[in-house]
Order: sequence, then C-alpha cells, then structure tokens
Amino acid sequence: MSLETRVLVDGQWTTRTIDEHHIMAQNRTNPKTQAADSMPDSSKPPILGILTRTMVVSPVVRWIIPARIRHKTKNDVIFVRDRSIEIKELSTDAYLQDIALKADFDSPIRSARVLGATRKPAAPLEPRGIDAIIKQEESEPLGFFTPEIPPHILVLALESMVLVFLFAFYDSGGHFQFVTSQRSLPMQRSYLEQLGKHLAVDPRSRALAVSACSGSFVLYSLKSMDQMRKDVEHHDKLFVDRFMPVKEERHFTIEGIILKMEFLYPPDGDDHHVILLLIVSENQITRLVCYEWDCTTDLRQVKTRKGRGQPVMASDQLPILLIPFTLSTAFMLLSEKCLSVYKGILTGHADVESVILSHLETPEEPGNSKKPPRWVHWARPVRGEYYTSGTTKTYTSKNDSIYLCREDGVVRFLEIKEAPRVMVDSQMRAGRLGKNVDTAFACLDLGLKSSDLLVVGGDMSDGGLFSFAARSDAEQRQTLPNWTPLLDFATPIFTSKFQSMHEDDSFGRNPDGLRERVFACTGRGSRHGAITEIRHGFEATIVHPIDLSAFADGIVRLWSLPDLSGAGIYILLSHPVRSSLLFIPGDDQTDPEHIVDKDLAKDLDCDSRTIMAGSTPEGLIIQITEHSIRAALPLKHNRRFVQDIQGDRIVAACIQEKFSALLIVVRKDTDFHLHLGVFSTEDEQISFMKIGDSILLSSEPSSVSLYIIGEQVFAFIGTLAKTLQIFRAKIRSSLLLVFEHTLDGDVAICDSIAVLTKSKNRESLSQHIVICGLRNGSVQTFYFNCLEESNDPIVVDFEKIPLGNTSVTVITDKMRNSRAILICDQRFCTLEYCHKHFTKGFATITSIWMTIPERPAFQLAAPSAIAQPDLWNHTNAPELATTRFFCVEGTQLYVADFQIELETRVVPRRFPVIGMPVRVTYSRRLRLLIVGFIRTTIRQADQINGQVSLVDKRSLKPMITFINPDTEYLEPDPDAMVDDEMPPVEWIGIPGERILGLTEWMPSKKYHMLVVNTMLGRSPTPNVHGRILIFGLVKLGETRARMVLQKEIKQNAPVFTVAPYGESSLVWSCGNDLVFGTVETGQNPMKLHTRMTHLLKSPGIHISVKEPYIYVSTAKESLSVIRKDKDRLIPLFSDEIARDSLFHLTLPNHSLILTSDKGCTVAGLWQPPSPRLDSSTCTVFEAVLPGSITRLRHFARPPWYKSDVSGDDTQILGSGTDGSIYQFTVLSESSWRLLRFIQNMAMRHATICPVSYVNQQARHIEPSSEKCRYMHVDGDILDRVLERGGTELVQQMLRQELTTDDSLMDFKSVKTRVERFEEVAVAVVGEGKGDDLLVAVMRWMRGVLMPAL
Repeated sequence: MSLETRVLVDGQWTTRTIDEHHIMAQNRTNPKTQAADSMPDSSKPPILGILTRTMVVSPVVRWIIPARIRHKTKNDVIFVRDRSIEIKELSTDAYLQDIALKADFDSPIRSARVLGATRKPAAPLEPRGIDAIIKQEESEPLGFFTPEIPPHILVLALESMVLVFLFAFYDSGGHFQFVTSQRSLPMQRSYLEQLGKHLAVDPRSRALAVSACSGSFVLYSLKSMDQMRKDVEHHDKLFVDRFMPVKEERHFTIEGIILKMEFLYPPDGDDHHVILLLIVSENQITRLVCYEWDCTTDLRQVKTRKGRGQPVMASDQLPILLIPFTLSTAFMLLSEKCLSVYKGILTGHADVESVILSHLETPEEPGNSKKPPRWVHWARPVRGEYYTSGTTKTYTSKNDSIYLCREDGVVRFLEIKEAPRVMVDSQMRAGRLGKNVDTAFACLDLGLKSSDLLVVGGDMSDGGLFSFAARSDAEQRQTLPNWTPLLDFATPIFTSKFQSMHEDDSFGRNPDGLRERVFACTGRGSRHGAITEIRHGFEATIVHPIDLSAFADGIVRLWSLPDLSGAGIYILLSHPVRSSLLFIPGDDQTDPEHIVDKDLAKDLDCDSRTIMAGSTPEGLIIQITEHSIRAALPLKHNRRFVQDIQGDRIVAACIQEKFSALLIVVRKDTDFHLHLGVFSTEDEQISFMKIGDSILLSSEPSSVSLYIIGEQVFAFIGTLAKTLQIFRAKIRSSLLLVFEHTLDGDVAICDSIAVLTKSKNRESLSQHIVICGLRNGSVQTFYFNCLEESNDPIVVDFEKIPLGNTSVTVITDKMRNSRAILICDQRFCTLEYCHKHFTKGFATITSIWMTIPERPAFQLAAPSAIAQPDLWNHTNAPELATTRFFCVEGTQLYVADFQIELETRVVPRRFPVIGMPVRVTYSRRLRLLIVGFIRTTIRQADQINGQVSLVDKRSLKPMITFINPDTEYLEPDPDAMVDDEMPPVEWIGIPGERILGLTEWMPSKKYHMLVVNTMLGRSPTPNVHGRILIFGLVKLGETRARMVLQKEIKQNAPVFTVAPYGESSLVWSCGNDLVFGTVETGQNPMKLHTRMTHLLKSPGIHISVKEPYIYVSTAKESLSVIRKDKDRLIPLFSDEIARDSLFHLTLPNHSLILTSDKGCTVAGLWQPPSPRLDSSTCTVFEAVLPGSITRLRHFARPPWYKSDVSGDDTQILGSGTDGSIYQFTVLSESSWRLLRFIQNMAMRHATICPVSYVNQQARHIEPSSEKCRYMHVDGDILDRVLERGGTELVQQMLRQELTTDDSLMDFKSVKTRVERFEEVAVAVVGEGKGDDLLVAVMRWMRGVLMPAL
C-alpha cells in the first residue's frame, strides 16, 4: 500500500509517494528522546562533546625492518608500531637518527614486509659503507632531490582490510614526502578469516602472499622494479598516481589454521621458479603445504605439491620460527625444544635433521617466569664478497648466517653451510643484550669492514643498538627508550625553587610558576623496573660535562669563540668581578686541569667582568668590559685592539657579529649615552670607527640588542622605566628614535631582547618578531615592520606569554633565526611561531631536556647561561657549529649535542627500581613519590625448608620505597641487595602479597597516614584474601621517610580499592562488598568502628568520593553512585549500560563522570540533580580509542598555554598499559559542532586521511548528535589539518566541488557549505568573514589542541 502526500522541500510544497513502512518509521519515537523531552530543563542532560588527542604514542615496536625506502644511499631503518611507522637513518658512526613519522593510517597494522632489491654489502674499499650497503657509482649523481623510486618499497597489511605500498622521497624543494598506493583486500565475516595476519614476499620480489589466520590466502603477482620506474618516473618527475606494484591477484582457500607462511629461495639457475610454503594445522596435525609456479606465466598456473602436504615432526607441531635458507630450498623450523632442518621439499618428501640448541645459558632474569625463555625472532646479517671484473661487480655468498634472539636478550649465531650437505653450527654464543626482546629484532649493516649491528625494540624494557664484533662482547651504542607496561601514573604539581606552594591548593589550580609532571610505573623485572618521568620536547644529549668548581665566585654569562685552526672552541666565562677563558678540544677529551688557554688570555682582559663578547666571520674576537673595548685575531698575536674608557663605565653592550658592528651604552655621571661603531680588519690591522653621534637615553638601560636588516640598523633598548625603545639608522648614519612602548604589568622590565626572522616566500620581504624577556617571568612579543616607507605601525603588540617567576633570558637560535631559546626558572625551552607567517596566537613553546645516557635520572635543575657557536667560524669542525651548545648550571659546564631540527618526542627520565613497580602516588607533605613494587627472587633448590628439592622456587615480595623526584637516583645493583639489607626499601610485605593501591590519608588534618590495600593468594582460588594496612609517615631528610604500622584490617577477599571519606573514615571494596568504616586515630592502637556494607553486583575496582556521594567502578556493572545517609549507604544511580569498567574520574564542573572500560571506550556519564525513574545516569558522549584506558588523572596545562581561546586549562590525561597517553577535553555544544564539522570534511580528504578517506564518503559533513559516539572529536585528525595546510587546507575543503557520490551526504552547493561553516564558526569565535574568520578558527582550534605536556 502507498499513498501520496505533500512535503515541504527547500521552501516549496512537492508531492511524494510513500509506503506504510515509511509512515510507521516516522511515527516511531525513541523512548530516551521522549523521556528527555518530557523532563524539566534542569533534568535534561547537557549536549557536550569530547576531544581526544594522542599526547604520547606507545613506544611498543612490533617489527624493525632495514629498508631503503627513500634513496639507495640512505641507510633507512623502519620501526613499525601498532598504528604508525617511524623512519630512522643509520649514520656512519652507528647511531640511529630520527627522520620522519607517518601515523595517518587510522587502522592497526597487522603485518609488514619489504619488497625490492636484495640487500647487498658495501664494497670493502668503501670507508664505513658511506651509509650505504648498495654502493652508488661515482659517476652517478647523488640524486638527493631527484625524485625516483628507491630500491625498496614497504608493504603494510592494515586491519581495515587494505594493503598499502609505501615509499618516500624528497621533492625539488627538499621537502620530505610519502607516496602510498593501496589495494583493498577481500572482505570476510570472521576475524580469523580476515586477510593480513601473515605477509610474505618472494626473495626476488616477484610475488606477494597475504593470508588470514585460517581458511584462505591471496597471491599477488608483482611488477619488476624497472617496470614500476617506467610507470612512475618521467623527466625527473614522479607521477605518483601511476604507482601500483600489483599486476595480478588470485584467491586461494585452504583448510586449517595457517601458522607460518614464507617464500623459499629457488635453486641456483632456476631464475623463474617461485615457491610458497605454508605451515597449516588441522585436526591437531601440522603439515607443510607448498605452492609453486613459473613467474613468467599467470597465477592460474600455480599448483600445490603432494595434495594436502607433508606432516612435520612431532616436535614441530607448533613452530615458533620459520627460517628459509638463501642457498637452496631448505628451511628451518624452530620450536621450544629443538631446531629442525627440512631439505628437498621439491622432490616430493622433505628430509629432516634435528639440531640441538645448547640450553646451558641460564635465563637473564629467572624470576620473570616459571617457564624457560623462548626464542622469539631471527635476523640475517649481510654477508658475501665483491669480485671485480672490469667494471662489473658480482655478488656471491659462500654460507648463510643467522642471528637467533631469545626473549631475555640472549643471542646465538648460526652458520649454515650447504655443500656438500646442509650443516648448522649452533654452538656460537654471540652475547647477551640485557634487554627483554619480542619480534622487534633486526640486523643492520655498515659494510663488510664493520661489525654486525643488532637493534632491538625492547619488550617491557628499553631497546638498544648493539655492536657485535667477532670474539668480543656486545657493545651497546644507543638506547631506545621504552616505558611499557605503564601500570599507574601520578601527576603531582611541583613548585620551582623560587616559589612556595600551599598544601590546600586544589587540583584545578595551577598558578603561574607551578608545573605539573607525569611519573609512571614502567618496566618489568629487577633490571628494567623504573619510575619514569614522561617528558616531551627536544632532547639535548650531554657529551661532556666539565667541572668548574675551581671558579668559586660563580658564572654570570658565557660566550663561545672560535678556534680558526679547527682544533676546538674557546669558552669565555664572565664572573662577578673577572673573566676566564677555556679551551675545549673537538674530540671531547678535555682534561679539566688543562683547559685554561694562557696565550689568547693575554689578548683579553681577564681581570674585569665581561659584559659582552663575540666573534666575526673574519675571526676577530671582541670583548667588552666595564672599562675597555678589546679585539684580537687569535692566529696573529701581534694583532690586537684596545680602547679604554677613562672615567666612565660601560653598562650594556651588544655585538652584531656578522657585520662586526658594536652597540654600547656608557654611563657618564647620571646620564646614559648610546654609541654605535664598527670594526675593520683591512690590511690585517684592527680598527674601530664610531658611526654617527651618541644618543642620550631617557632612562637607565636594562638590555640592548642590535640588528641589521637590509640597509637599516636597528637598536632595541629596554629600560628600567619599563619601556622598549627602538632606534633606526641607515648604514653609516646616526641613530634616531622611531618607537617607544611602555610595557604592561608589574616589574615589566625588559632584561633581554631577541629578533626572529621568517620569510613569507622567495619574492616577498621577511617578517620580524621582537621578543622581550621580562623580569616578571613572562615574554612579550611584537610584530616588527622594518620598511621605512611603510604607513603601517612599525611595532604592533602581539601577545604576552607567562613562563615562570624569574627574569626570562632570550636569545636567537643561531641554527634557525625564526626560533628563540628561553631560560626562566628551571625551564629551558624554545619559542617559535608554527604558522608559515608570523601570526598572533600561533606561538609554540617546546621544552629542551638535557640527558646523560649513563645517568638515566639526570635532570638539569636551573641553567644560568647558554651559548651557541657561530656557523661561519667552524668550517674545519662543522659538528661544533651544527649541533653543539654550551650550558652552565651551578659549577658545571655541559657540552651538549642538540638535534633541534628534528621533531619533538618523548624524553623519559628513569628512576630505577629493583623490581616491578605497580603503584605510585605523590605525597605533597613529604614532597616524595611513594612507590609500591614487587621484587622477585629465586630460592635455590637446596634452600627450600632446609631440604633438597628438584626445582627452584620464586619468591615475590611487595615493597614500598620513597623517591625524591628532584634528586638524581643512581642505578642500583640488584645482585648486591639482600632481603634484610635494602637501604631504599621502607617496608616489605608477605611473600606472594600484591599491592593493589596506595592512598595518602590525613585524618583530622593533623595525622599523616599511608593506606595500603593488598591481595594475598591467586584469584579465583577460594583461599584468596586481602589486607588494609595503615601506616604513619615521618619524613627523614630529603629522600627518605619512615613507615610505622598503625592498623591492620584483615579481609576475607581482595581489597581492590580504598578512598578516604570525611576526616576520619575510609571506604573500600572487599570482593562484592562496599565497606564503610570510621577509624579512631587518637587511640593507640588505632580502632575501627561504625562499619557499614553495601552489596555490589560485581567487585568494585575503583572508588572516588565527593561527599556525600561515593562513586564505584565495578568489574561487570560499570559505574554505581551511592550516597551515605547517616548510617546507611543508599544507591542512587547506575550506568544505563553494563560495562567492564576499569577506571573513572569525576568532573564536578560539568556534573560528569568520565569512565573507561575494557572495550576501549571512554564515556561521559551525566549525573542528574535528582534521581530519575530508571535510577540511571545518562550517557552524554562516547569515544572509542585504539586501546583501553586504565588510569585517568586531572592535569593542568603549562602557564604559557593558558589562553582564553583554549577553554578550560584543566585537562584530563588517560593512560594505557601499552605506554600511550591521551589527552581529553570536554567540549561545549558549539565547540563540538565546529570541530566535528572540520573533522568530517578532513576525513573525506586524501591529504589528511590518505588511507581511509575513500571509506568516509558515506559520512555526512553536517555534525550529528544522534549517537553518543558522534560526539567524539578526533584531535589527531585535526592536528593533521593544522600541520598540512591549516587555513589554506580548510579553505580548499570548503571550496571543493561536489561529486555525484557526495550528493546525499554533502551540502547542495559550495556556497551552502561555506555559509553553514561560517554560521557554526561565528558561534564559537565571534564575528568574522572569509579569510579573517578562517584564521580566527585556526587560532582557536590550535589553542584547543595544545598539548598538556
């Protein structure tokens, strides 16, 4: 049945025919919507969204693959993570340098392989391989900026059923670009039948196989590398849309579970033979199934040998590794107990020989598991020789070599000889890595003359790069940090040493100068457990610390001066009443007793305090003291210049080194005069010439700075009258005051000035920003227009950025003049405007963290001065100019390598713990971290109950220790510790007991207690029980505290969580019971009374209290809200959905409870002001993340990220056990609508989502609040919008023409889309139109996305 009806469409009535199903669907009402509409306004749930952003990417590396995917001269190493890949380059000094990160797959990576040219060793005559295994012909240009297909292509199988082929190159402008091509895999209903579990590539890259866990696999016939180059390369250009390695595919079905899949090497002389081996298990029988074909034919000719395959030996039913040999079709299966070699599989039945691996090596940490460690991965080093015949080089190899790695870091070297029979030598012990290892294991190469390099990603421990030389122990060359598993973390607020903090500060407060930090429980085992401070920014590695304790009068400033001979560098130190000159050789082997250079010191005035020093491109060293101007040429000691200032005193000075210009301020009585001059070294004579007349300043200067821009000279003067003065002059003419500005704020005195420069493009003039470091701990920036004929204001006030509480030191970064380096309090950071133009609101401040590899807990406390070498003075020692800088802290001078051009990353700081840390909390009264950890020891067999036993026994003991986070904690020796003599440990529990929680408690606000809840026994055995231990805390010095047991409460079930209630009560979860108890703290011993219980449907695993409400996350029933009413516990609300909860966090400002569960979901539950009919909370939003969130904490942004456009400065951090940390922000309806509008457009754009954009065409651009999951905004996608175009990219997406596929999911025209966007944007950022509105939106969005760390 159907009928006609009138429908209003676009303001006009039209006739439509509809059926009864359509009518019934329209009349059907959602009960939740109906209930919400009938509620009063105060009972309606708010419309809120949630913004998530990955702040710390998981450090877990699944595979490490050596592959040259950029250029044949680039020794790339690819780290494949769960949802991203990272490219590193192996340098000639055996160091892995960060190159690029690609994290826009929007899907987990199931498997990865490389296709392309065979890896070959570098020629023996090539020194250190020149970073190359495939040697480049000398007649061939480098091609660094010549686009071409590299020797290798990375293949990724994604969980979204997409096969991705990827390589990278540098375009003509030197910009790094990824090129991807994708091919959809056949869809399957069952996850076990979804393709992508196994990936295999033919040794000669003629075929590719992709299989599922069971049931099927797909074969792809591949184009040759030469054919792909013909398709893509044309006249030094890459036509990336033609890039597709696949030329044919065929789908196969197979019965059973596919355990392993690899291509075998064909016999010698059989160049067209392709052999694919699958190890399949069916009905508890494991078989070898072999497919083969001629690559010159199509895939229809693929055939299998011997029907269903040959059964393997009984010991190989569940093989761990399948290793093909390179010199024949033989291969090796490695199981838990033996190694089997299979050969002759093409003859119909493979012969098998077993090889016994030596098990004499004991496990590195036997307490980690009851079972012996397994062999987890293998790697093949590059071997062979080069034979030269004329100009032709032939690669041959005599033997096959294999490195086997065990999960505890034990490495064995296997050598396989093929003639006359297959022989495997398994008795060669390569060494011990001292790391936990999983599948992230590979062998790198720097040429045949270099040692083998093994790299491991680390499994619940740090990874590393190791050098393996013959008959030598492994040498660790580099550490690759890993902070998994992350079981718990704390976010304490710390004060700088210049400010005090009150005990009653709430979590939401973070005044300027307070900094919040993240300390996490990481690592597993006595050698890898640690409390790790998660820090983000640039890393500066200290290569040489120098003790300056001989200079007892302190160091005020320092300058780096060149040594033109190239042997090193000079450092000029300024003390309060004198100066010192040091010489640092370039080999970093300085003896502190011989660093004073007496010859050059004669040319300088070391008896006076140095105000300013510098060097010119001609090698002239200039020194300004209070009473003299000196200059000298170090290589010509008879060439010097001295000008004394008689009677007067120089109070400030600046040297413009590139142009040898000098600006000084001389005090005459009470007047201050500004002088400008220039040095000349013509005819090897040093002369100084004054330029123009002196200028009388209106106030005493606090800082001076001199810049020459084009044909103009600019002098910037900060005064004690809180003014900024700018003087301008033409070359060789007098200075004139052109601008004066009064700085706002208390103590707004400018103590340092820097000017940043950024070019708009090649044709236009540069832009400039003036940065003033103020005495009140903030930075004031100004837009600076240096065009004399311009009618625009010469200076426009930009913004004020708070940093700390002491004076800010600002210098221009000599490696990039668009960036400044800042020092304030304990902060050492950079400031840069991320927009391609200097735009207000786009300032980015990034921390610089100095590290010493041998001291994992090192922290730079408060740097007082820094210096950078000049680029033009170190052509003989370029490493001193490009990466080095010098920093003074107290009596230490640090020489550091600063790779600031690379992207920011996590720079962890580790406090080693002898055990596995499981809980951490911070005591604000003690100012110490309280750490609960488990230490595993082994009781030998003859020590068990005084009787001899056949097996050893593990002993797991819970312990508690205290750590001062501002004190360096030395690496402990676990072997030197004994059970009854452990200085850092304050409490040792019962063997087998587990610490489930640490809670600081201050009953009656005068006692200081620590509550420890534990579990004894193993769940779900019936004898499992728990305890609550209440300790009194007494601080002992700066790093210790004493624990005195006050009360022990035994429970008949595990105590999963405890929370304080009121002044003297505790509430805890004991099995399915919620228990409320009051403790009398004034009595000795402490007494417990007023005990109430409430039965939960499942065990409570986390409790929080906001009186009178008690919030409980349960294992199976999500969240329950209970109110204490006198002597009763009354249930009020519960989640409307049963979730397997993990954690929750209350958000009082929004009346929300943020919950996480095992389904990788974070949900916002709204608590009504009064109970509803169904006694349930309302789910306001849901966010589905890549992993489950196990901890949620409040966190405050740094003071420089506090902005009106960024909303609430209190953020939420959530962590997963894989080491990832997410940032959560609750959004208002208007903010959510604008961000989701941009995200919906970005998800349909190939630049932002290059892999998943095709599948997003069915999504509407207009945001919808129909489902809770639609209220989630993915900040990672919005980050890409800002990074890959920002304003221009959003403009492009708004103006993109509609296609036929978009007609139902998009707006009807470009004009309608733009108008709707402007409507949504104005509701958030205010009035605006066109480009101005877009810039305002990008500025606001950037503020919202600012990272909390």
